[in-house]
Amino acid sequence: MTERVDPELNRIDASLKIWRITDYCQKNDLSASDEYYLRQLFGEFATAGEIAMNRTRVYRGR
Repeated sequence: MTERVDPELNRIDASLKIWRITDYCQKNDLSASDEYYLRQLFGEFATAGEIAMNRTRVYRGR
């Protein structure tokens, strides 16, 4: 028996997407030290939300 699946219910949030740490750091211009820290913390893979909450942020103010 088949069931119809609503695509809206199966949508994956961007923060739940699994990223390879190296790819995420290259895409978001993170430093090598940030990449090293994140790889020590999570290993090879992590969700975008985990990475965003644990990366260092550079103040880009005035």
